[in-house]
This record gives sequence, C-alpha cells and structure tokens, in this order.
Amino acid sequence: MESLAPSEPALVSSLVALPLAFLLSIPAALRVAKGPFRHVPPEFQRTKTYSDEDGEATDSDQLWRVSGRWQRVTALVSSVAGLTASLVVLLPSPRPNGYTIAFVAQSGIWVLVVLQTAALFFESWPTERFRLGKYVACTAVLTSLSPGLTLCFGFVSDHTSGTAIPLVQARSAQLIATLTCMACSAMIPRRPDVFHDGRLVDRQSTVSTLSKFSFGWASDILQQVAKNPDLGPEDLPELPHAARSDVLLARLERRRASGRQPLWQLIVATHFGPLLFQILVGMLSAVMNFGPQVALFGILKALESRESDTTQTSIFPSSPWLWVFVLGSAMVLNSVLGARLSWIVLCRVGTPIQSELVSMIFAKSMKLKNSTMSPQNKAEAGGQPGNSAGQRSVVTLAAVDARRIALFASSQYLVSVALVEILVACGLLFSLIGIESLLAGLTVAALVTPLNIFLTRRVAHVQGSLMKATDGRISALVECLQGIRQVKFSALEGQWQARILARRQVELGCFWTAAKYHVALISLWLFLPIIMSAVSLSIYSLTHGTLTASVAFTATSIFSNLDAALAGLPGLLSRAVNASVSARRIEAFLDLAEKEKTTSLETSISMRGATVAWPAPVDAKPDPDRFLLANLNLDFPVKGFTLIAGRTGCGKTLLLTSILGDCNIVSGVIHVPAPPTAVDRHDDLASPANWVIDNALAYVSQTPWIENATVRDNILMGLPYVELRYHQVLFATCLEKDLDMFSDGDLTDIGANGANLSGGQKWRIAFARALYSRAGTLVIDDIFSALDAHTSHHILENGLTGEIAEGRTRILATHHVGLCMPRADYCVILDQGCVHAGSVEALAQANILSHLGLSAETAGGEAGVETKTPQKPRFQSSEVEQRPNRVRSAAPLKFVQDEERATGSNSWALYVNYLMGGKQVVSWALAIIAFAIFTSLMIGRSLWMSVWTGSTAGNGGLKQRVLLISSQQTFVLPPGLVSSRILVREGDSHLSWYIGMYVGISVATCVMGAVRALLVFSATLGSSRNLFESLLHTVLRAPMRWFDTVPQGRILNRFVADMSLLDTDLSFDILFGLQRCLEMIGIAATAALVCPPLMLPAIVFLALCVRLGSVFLAGAREIKRMESVARSPIYEQLDSCIQGLATIRAFGLVEGYIRMMHRKINDHARASWHLSSLNSWITLRLTLMVAFFSAVTAAVVVHLGSIPASAAGLILSLVLRYNLSMVQAVKQCANLEMDMSAVERVVEYATVATEDQGGKEVPAAWPSEGLLQVENLVAGYAPELPPSLDGLSFTILPNQRVGIVGRTGAGKSSLSLALFRFLEARSGRICIDGIDISKIKLQDLRSRLAIIPQDPVLFSGSLRANIDPFNQYEDMELYEALEKSCLVQRHADGALILPAEEEMSAFPSLSTFVSAGGYNLSQGQRQLICLARAVLSRPKILVMDEATSAIDMETDASIQKSLRSEFGRNSTTLLVVAHRLSTVADFDSIIVMDAGRVVEFDSPRNLMGIRGGIFRSLVERSGEREELLQIIFGGEAEGGIPGWN
Repeated sequence: MESLAPSEPALVSSLVALPLAFLLSIPAALRVAKGPFRHVPPEFQRTKTYSDEDGEATDSDQLWRVSGRWQRVTALVSSVAGLTASLVVLLPSPRPNGYTIAFVAQSGIWVLVVLQTAALFFESWPTERFRLGKYVACTAVLTSLSPGLTLCFGFVSDHTSGTAIPLVQARSAQLIATLTCMACSAMIPRRPDVFHDGRLVDRQSTVSTLSKFSFGWASDILQQVAKNPDLGPEDLPELPHAARSDVLLARLERRRASGRQPLWQLIVATHFGPLLFQILVGMLSAVMNFGPQVALFGILKALESRESDTTQTSIFPSSPWLWVFVLGSAMVLNSVLGARLSWIVLCRVGTPIQSELVSMIFAKSMKLKNSTMSPQNKAEAGGQPGNSAGQRSVVTLAAVDARRIALFASSQYLVSVALVEILVACGLLFSLIGIESLLAGLTVAALVTPLNIFLTRRVAHVQGSLMKATDGRISALVECLQGIRQVKFSALEGQWQARILARRQVELGCFWTAAKYHVALISLWLFLPIIMSAVSLSIYSLTHGTLTASVAFTATSIFSNLDAALAGLPGLLSRAVNASVSARRIEAFLDLAEKEKTTSLETSISMRGATVAWPAPVDAKPDPDRFLLANLNLDFPVKGFTLIAGRTGCGKTLLLTSILGDCNIVSGVIHVPAPPTAVDRHDDLASPANWVIDNALAYVSQTPWIENATVRDNILMGLPYVELRYHQVLFATCLEKDLDMFSDGDLTDIGANGANLSGGQKWRIAFARALYSRAGTLVIDDIFSALDAHTSHHILENGLTGEIAEGRTRILATHHVGLCMPRADYCVILDQGCVHAGSVEALAQANILSHLGLSAETAGGEAGVETKTPQKPRFQSSEVEQRPNRVRSAAPLKFVQDEERATGSNSWALYVNYLMGGKQVVSWALAIIAFAIFTSLMIGRSLWMSVWTGSTAGNGGLKQRVLLISSQQTFVLPPGLVSSRILVREGDSHLSWYIGMYVGISVATCVMGAVRALLVFSATLGSSRNLFESLLHTVLRAPMRWFDTVPQGRILNRFVADMSLLDTDLSFDILFGLQRCLEMIGIAATAALVCPPLMLPAIVFLALCVRLGSVFLAGAREIKRMESVARSPIYEQLDSCIQGLATIRAFGLVEGYIRMMHRKINDHARASWHLSSLNSWITLRLTLMVAFFSAVTAAVVVHLGSIPASAAGLILSLVLRYNLSMVQAVKQCANLEMDMSAVERVVEYATVATEDQGGKEVPAAWPSEGLLQVENLVAGYAPELPPSLDGLSFTILPNQRVGIVGRTGAGKSSLSLALFRFLEARSGRICIDGIDISKIKLQDLRSRLAIIPQDPVLFSGSLRANIDPFNQYEDMELYEALEKSCLVQRHADGALILPAEEEMSAFPSLSTFVSAGGYNLSQGQRQLICLARAVLSRPKILVMDEATSAIDMETDASIQKSLRSEFGRNSTTLLVVAHRLSTVADFDSIIVMDAGRVVEFDSPRNLMGIRGGIFRSLVERSGEREELLQIIFGGEAEGGIPGWN
C-alpha cells in the first residue's frame, strides 16, 4: 500500500477548512459590525424577564446566570493561544516540504476563530450568544483537522533533525487550544430556565450544546426520580411548546383543512422536518456503522504485513496504531449519532405523533353525529355485534391504533438505513472479495426474494385479521364492563367470560399465525446474511486458493452488520402492516359524518314544517320504515314552561334532540337562538345581574350524565362558585338533606356515572347543573321518573317554576302530565305520529287531553288541590348566612382513589408468575436450550473461521499446536484454542472440508434461530393467555363496589394497552434479551480462552455497564410506571365524554373538554418524553464505553505482537460482537424490566378480592314458595361508610305483591342490592324459604331471582339474544312475553301485531338489532324488554326497581294488568320499588322506608288511615291523587272516606 506524503493531509484539510471557517464567521462579523450595544427583544424591554414560546423565566437575574462569562473568556484566551502557536510555525526555520501553505491557511483560520470568540462579548441576548457559540465550536472542529492529521501522519519522519521538535510542540499546542476553545464555546447555555403554568419546561432547549448532545440535562431528571419514586407526571418538567398536544393538533388540523389527503401523507407533511432529519441522521449513522469494519481490515492487514516481514516497521497508514485510533474515533462519532437519532426517533417523531392522533380522535368524537357513536346499523345483527365506530372502537383507536402508527413513524427510517447499509456493504465487499464472490452472495439473496414477498403478503393478511379479532375482543369486553351490573344481577359472569374468551381465542389464533410468519421472516433474514457470507467466502476461497484473516473476518463482520440491519426488517414490516391497517381505520373514523348545523338563528325556538328523524349511518340504505316526526309547526314560548307528553316511544326525546341540533332535519326549518361561544361568554366575569344568557342552552338527558368528581364540581360545571345561587339551586332541587347525609357534604366524591348515588340523586344533580348554569333555555328529558311525589312537587314548584327558573325558557318531556300540566304555558302532545300543540285550555277544547286521560277540569282541579296543600316556604337568601358550615376534621374522602403505582425493582415472584403462569415450563426450558445451541453455533462460526484462515497462513505466520486424539488421527488447533472442541484434520489442504463445515454450521445456526424464536413465541403467548384468563375471571367476579370505585378507563388500560404489550412487545424483548445475554456469556468465555489478558478489561467493562444500567433503571422504571398510569385518565375521559356527549354539546363545553383532554395527553406525553430522553442518555453512555473498550482491546492485541492475524481477527470480531451484545443486553434487560410493569399491573387487578363464590348447595327447586324474611338487617356500601340499611326487618309472605316507597335516598334500591348480596350484611340476615342467603352460593342466589333494574342494560345483538340469551325458548313463547310486556299486540283473530305505527321500525322481528346498552331504543323500550326477559324466566321472586319509571301512564296500567295476570297469586312474590304510587296502589302491602328503616308496613288502605302518615302524605301530594284514592278505596272514594277528612 502506497503511503500518503505527510504534508498532503494537512494541506488538504487546511485548504478545505479555510472557506468553511470563513462562512461560519459571517454571523460573528455581522454582530461585531453592529457594535457592543445591547440588542434585546421588545418583549424583554417591557417585562424585564426572558420569555419565548416555551415559557417565561421567573426573574431578570437569570440572564446573568446564563451569561457564560467564564466559557467566553476561556474560549477567547484559547483562540488567542492557538493563533500565537500558528504564527510560531510561520517563523523562518527549516520545515518539511509542503507544509508552508498549510501553516498559512491554518493561521488564517485561527484569525477567524479569534473574531468569532470576540463576537461572543458583543452579544448580550442568550439565544443569539448560544448560536454564535455553536459557530465557534464548528469552526474549532475544522481548525483541529490540520494539526490532528499532521500529528497522526507523523511529519517527523520527513525531518528527523532537532529543529522539527518546536514544530511538533506548536502543532500540539494548537490542537490543545482548539479542543479547549471547542469545549468552552459548546458549554455556553442557550437561555435561562423557563416555566409554563408554574412548571419548569424541559431543559433540553435551555442547556449548552455539549449538555444537549451528551444528554447531561437528563441526569437531573434521572436523579430526581430515583430519589423520589412517588413522583407523578405533574412533577416532571413541562413539554416544550412544539410537543404539546394542543399545538400539535392545531397544526395537524390546519394541514388537514388545506386539502383532503390520506392520513399518512398528512403526518408526513406535518412532521416532514423531523422525519427527514431522522432519515438523514440514520443514513449517516448507517455509513459510520462500517467504520469499525474498515479499521478491523486495516489492523488485520497491518498484522498480516508484520507477519510476512517482521523487520518492517512503519507508523504510516499501514501502521496498526493508526487504525486503532480510527476504530475508536469512528465508534465515538457513531455513538453520538446513535444517541441523537434515538432522541429524534422517540421525542421528535414517536411521542408527538401519538399525542396528536389521540387528540384528533377525541376532538373528532366530540363532533360526530349520534348515529356514528353507537351501532344502530341493523346490518350488524348478522355480523359481529359491536364492531363499529362506536364508543369502544374509539377507545381502541386511541389506545392501539394511534400507538401503532407512532411506532412505525418512529422506525420507518430503518428502511433507508437498511438500503444504505446494503449499498455500503456491497461496495466494501466488492473491493474486498471481488465481483465474482459478491455476485454469488447476491444470487442467494435473489433466490430468496420470492419467498420473502410471499411471507410479507401473508403477514399483511394476518395482521388485518388480527386487528379485527382484537376489535372483537375489546368490543365484547367494553360492553360487558358497561353492563356489569346487569351481568352480576343475572349471574351471567360465566357466560360473558366464555363469550370474551372465545373472541380472545380467535385473537390468539391470529397471534400464533402471525408469530409463525414472523419466525419465518426472522429465520429468512437470519439465514440470508449467514448463507451469503458462507457462499461468498467459499467462492472467494475457491477462486483465490486461500482465505486471509483480514478478508475473512472483515467480510464476516460486514455480513454481521447486514444481519443486524436486516434482522429488524421483520419487526419493521409488522409495524408497517399494523400502521397501514390502523391508518385506514383512523381515516374511516375521521371521515364519519359530523354534527351539522341544522338550526337557524332566531330569538325564539320554533319549527316550521319540520320533519325530523334520528341520524342514520352515512352508509345506511334508505329505510322506508324509518321513524319520523313529521310536519312540526311549533312555537315554544320565550321564558315560558313547555310540556311535551305522549306514550312511550312516541318521539319525545327526538323532539328535544331536534332542538339541540343532534337529529336529521328531513324537511322544513328549525329556529333556535345561536348560543355564544365559550370565549364570548366571559364566565369569569359573570355576576347575578348578567348571569343568565338568553341564547345559551342547558340539557338534562333521560339518562343523567354524572362526572367522576364531587357533587359541587358536577353542579358548577366549570362556572365560578356563587354561594347564594348555589344554595338556591340546592334548595330548588331538594338536595340539601342528601348533602347532610353525605360524609363530606357537597365535596363528596361521587364516582363515575354517579356510582354511589341513587337514581333520584343523579337526576337531581343533573337538574341542579342545568339550573345553576347560565343558560336561558333549559331542555329537560323527564326528571321525575326516579323521584317520589313529595320531591317531584318540590322540584316543580321551586325548580321548574320557581324563582331560579324565572325568565328562562323551560322545555320538559315527561310522563308525569298530571303533575306538570297545571303549571305549563304551552303543551305539545305526541300521539301516534300526530303532533298537537297549544295551551292547556286550547288542547282541552280540542279534546286532545282525553288521549292522556286528562281534562282541563282535571288539570285545574289538581292545581286547586295543590294550592290547598301547605307549601314549603320559598328559598330565602338569609338562610345561607344562617346555615352552619360543616366542620371537617380531615380532607374529603375520595370515592375513586388515585391509581396505585408500584415502586422499586420488580420482584422475582413477578417473573416467576409470568414465566410459569402459562404452564409453559417445558417451552421455556427448550427455548433456553435452543438459545444456548444457537449461541454456540454463532460463536462456532467465528472459531471455525479462525481455524480456516489460520490453516492457510503463510510459513511462519501461524504456530500450530498439535493435539493427539488417537493413534490413527491427529488434529491441529490455533494457539490459545487447545481446549476448543473444533477439530481440523491435519494435512487436509482441500477447501471442501472447511467450506463444508462452515456451511453446515451456518445452516444449523439458521435452523436453531427459527426454533428458539418459535419456542419463545409459544411460551409468551401461553403466559399471555393465562394472565388474560386470570384477569378476566377475577374482574368479572370482583365486588360491585370495586367497579364503582375503579374507573372503567383503568380497567380498559389493563385489558387493552397492557395486554397489547404482553402479546407483542414482551415477546420480542424476551427473544432479543435472551439472545444477547447468552451471546455475551458465550463470547466472554471464548475470549477468555483465546486471549486471557482481555479478561480483566472485559470484567471491568461488564461491571461498568451493569452499574450504569442499574442507575438508569432506577429512574427509568419509575417513569415507565408513571407513563402506564398516565394512560388511564385518557381512557377515563374518553369513555365519560362519549357517554355525556349530548350534555357537553348542549352546555357548549366541547372546547373545554378538549382542553382538559390536552392536559391529560400532555401528562402522558411528558412521561413518555422523559423516558425517551433517558433511553438516549443510556444509549450514549453505553456506546461510548463500548468505543473505549474496543479501542483498548485493539491496542492490547496490537501491543502484544505475538498474536497472529487469524487469532487477532477472531478476538476483535468477538470483542465487537461482545460490545454490541453487552449494550443490547443492558438495554433489552432494562426494556424487559420496564415492560414487566405491564405484567405487574395485570397481576395487580388479577389478584383483587372477589366476591365469595362458595357456599352451600340449594335444592334444585329453590325457592319453591317465595317467602322472604328480613331480620334486623344492617348493610352498607363499604365498611368505612355509614349503613344504608339500619335495622331493617319485615316478612313478605309467599306470592304477595309488595310495593316499596319512600323519598329519594331512603334505601329502597339498597334493599334490592342486599337481596342479591351486592351489599353484604354487617348484622342480621335475609332468608328466602327459610334459607339464609349469605350461606349459599352467589350463582344459585342470583340465578334463581330476577330483577328489572332502574337503569336497564341491553347488550348488542338481536332482540332474541337479549330476551333469551341461552336459546331456551321457542319463537312463540318469546312473542307471548313481548305481548305481556306491551311490545306487541294481537289481532281479533289472535295473530300477533305491532301496537302502533311508531313501533314498526323498532321491533319488526326477533332479529331486530339492539345496540350495545340498547341506546338505539328509548328508556321506556329498554325497560319493557327487560320486563319481557323477566316474564319469560318466570322467577319465584321478582324485584322491579323503578322498572316502569320511564313508561307512560297508559302503558304502565297495561303492564300492571299483565303483571297481575302473569305474576298473580300463587305464582310469584313481587317486590316493586316505585315512585309512581299508582303502580303499587292496589298491591297487598306497602313498605314505606326512610333512612334505611321500615317506618310503615301495611296494606294501602290501612296506611291511608294513619293521620300524618308518610304514605298518606305521599298520596296527598301526588298529581294522581284522585286516581290513587279510587284504586285504594274503590267505590268508597266517591263518598266520604272514613278518617280521611
């Protein structure tokens, strides 16, 4: 190899660096030209504090703290010293030829450096000074090239006289000055610490360039979290402005609004800069990856040269010491690039994309039509129920699909990296082994390509099926969790578990199929580099007749690089397919129809020829039977009270929805005042004088929406607290007594969906929210259904028509017409498709009220009766001042506790639980054996390569040791391998022996690689299956109290995000972690045999890596747990907001909830961001240690001198592989430790306390009589709460019909829960037919009783599946049950018909599709279906908890008649909880409850004879008073009733 002239590198580097330095000096020159005066932004002149888009500094003194004075002074001094040294070499003195021009150019560069460092003193603004400092650092790097190369290439050899020594000293001084100047200028901080919303902003844009690229700023976070593991996401530094969720969403929405384009194009366009930078840095890193291979070739070539001519000495490029330096330098540079690339991948691409996608999904869900939020599509009845863009699919999109797209976006650069590495590798191999050998290897790749294409297509197909299977499993799970109360009431846990596990089995089948294809792809990519190297080196040996160590080990190392690059392609392919499927799913969701503006701007609400219908799915076919409200011509009086009435299912809710703008307007027009925007409302400036905004709307839905917050927060709904108005609202809604019963008053945490509230309390809090609001129009959907007569009357008088409602338009839909009509200004009657509207008098004259069983006289009479009843005084403002404040000794108790988070390292029991939990002990044992064999074969390849190259070395180049095995055969080994098991036949010079063994080992390696991957996937899927089954079994059998206090989002987090990690990521973590660990052990053992002196540095290196890994893990583990916990609030809000979407829209709070979601997404992104930063921190430090250890190893090998090239090649290749294995092992073990947090979280919920499933067996016919005895029962919802049933005692005889009444919160529903053992008795007992229910199995108890709850729950599927879930009955029996529930009727000839025109579209057949929760039906229709289910089962004891509260009077009367015939005497014991007294007025007995006790228990007639009795007062205050008297007393009511007056 011809050496370069010593002057050439210095000359070339100087001439190249000079113009570049000149360009870098232009900003400094411009700044100096402006003079030394201060340049500060106008904002700083006004506020005197630093601020930018990220945040604001706390005080102006911080600018002084970041002045970087000592850095600037040191940089200037070092630059002047460097200039002086450069001038010294220009003095007249003998110098080597060719250096004069280089020295002059170098002096010119130093002049520019001095100019740049001087400019640092002219700039006072920190960010500009930081920018100038970066230019100084870059120029210093250019300055270091000439003296560095000059010293490396050794110009002393051209001039050996003593006069050259000053030149060496001067060049050394220049190099030192350059490094000092570069370090100091790179240490200038960018800005002071800035804060956003009181939180320190992430410091990666605050610190100096050196700290930024070394991730020194992350060390503070690591130490902080390690010392305080209980920190939460809110304690971490704030995200920079560009990474915040709201900023990302706004940018993405602007891009999307500019033109329709696919989602992936939208993401690329929005993040083009980071994605391009990611690719460029990745490509540069890919090129630098081959630096160690080039250095390896140089070292081995130099050693081979030294072996062939031992007298030759050289320190020119053929010197191994130069290549040792190149090896270390290349690895250091690649370490910096790799760490920076890791940060870009995770923080600039992955985390922002996931955040903006989740934000976009949530924002879109708040704008969708109601039809797209739940599956009303009838076509789904024949497919997989629930697989729609409904609530559960939105959760899947946010939890799974957004993550998959972000994962691929952050790893797509690997495609370009692999391409670059292939091209560079081919170029290097071409120059190394020639075109023939290279083409032979490429031919193998070409032959394998068709198989690769086939496997790729199969993976894509399987991934699509897998996504559908995952959707099906999540859909069934979410539906079950939403209806868990009904599931437990009916003892259907086992059936739902089987249903979910069946879908899980389908999902696992897809996972296993995908795993097999992944194994095939992994094997293919493992096979390809190995076989390519075997074929190429074999052809090279055959054509050249020899194989040198420099060629063999360099080529093998290059192929290993290809192996590392191509090994990630299967995973990348999987991510690409997943991301493609997810992108299409999110696109389909984003393309769903949004809520349209269907209203016109007017000052009052009116309808002109309007025909309205429920929104239909975009792709739905026209339905001729579609339910319509046609030809609406209505004028709702401004600031008046409007009553909407009609039979169940007649369209009352649809009419209210049309006012809200959530329906489809088929024709005509609807005028609704335009509500003000959130910005125009100025809620913070609201006062009693301007509180009510006429155009604002408030809505109380038929199913009250309650947030997981305190009572006060639910009422305020973000408005300022005005004490007088607040207490006026509490009085109007009759909540004062309820709050007195709560331990923490209005600060009581009431849980998601009002879990610890009664039905009446939920409705009243929702109504209180509307009354407290600033809305001038209140739209209310039947608030009286769950209220007793006294409370209903109070709310009517003081709420709907009281002082707080004065001056507001009120529109109420209700069945309680008799109560409300006397106070109504305007009435709308819906009757079989006809709409009648007008005043009460006008409707009475038109004989319209007769359809409702009313008349003007009746209405007026009722009003007259009510006026005779003493009224409770209206609210007085003085009551607020006189009311004593509740004194609390401690902070309010939280109903929903904060999610627990483990701290510290994972226990070994957790690993054992995971590894052994799936009963995969044999698979794990075989997997470890397969890994050991695979590792042995991989190392064996390298050992055989050493043997092969050693056998072809020149004379004297290899001293072989001879080992006598037997008298017939002798084997030879390279030095240091005496104990090796690889044997070579002496004297066999034919290459077929070496080639055959090498190819055989390579093929065996590929086979074992496939086997070990298959075994790992089998074992991990087995463990995942077992954990899921355990989690599901436990959760379904957890106490109802647990579901009330644990938000559904947390449960979904375990079943969705954590299980997704267990199913996918954990498998690859274990696969690659085991591979790297065993490979590291095998390499260390081999290296110890080959070169014992390396053992000490290897042990030190291992100890340092382990120590560094433990430091990293101490903080990263906690942040990973933090990140997992931070996901739950996102799912919780997503679930809650979709349920309360109509309410949120009506109140105009969509933007407010989007901002709230942004905060929660930012909390999660903050944890993810800092976890990614710590990953880059550990990556840089580990790879720098690797570079140092590699350089030390190479130096030891070169220094020893006695090691031949073949052994040196083996040692260096093993060391390079050991370094890679060590880094990857530490990172994979850290990833495994952090990913095990998912196992930890799953196990946490899989081990929660469950309901006691044990007990005695009961007779098959139990209960046969229906005798119910309650004896001194004391029960409560939780041990720490006061009892809700306190000393309850009564006896109900067999087949009696007993009504249970009492004011809201009296304990009526608690009694129902106690009968089903949702409330366990603290003392006392409940006996059915003489058997204590606490002693028997829960399954027997709940399956033998029946209940129709107040909030009926239906499941997605057909009408048949909801009535007869186990297919036990014939069609005719089902129709008869529907008839008895008033859902169908019969003709005169006995044929079944539908009752009315409006029912046709609801129940045309038993195959009619029912959406999840039954949300495509009215509340009344859902109650009727539940009644049909109970009729069909014919239980001996039936509990009806407000089961007909949402049903009109006429239908309720028909149902009562049906109940009397179906559950008549000698048939069923019937317990009916009712607020509508007419439902139970003719029952055998009435139980009146108050404060959890029975205060009255007798027949209705006898109870009416108790003067001052509670039941009698309820009748007196009821709007049905006359009707009730008629029912109770019959004909006697027309005369005088004894004891009544």
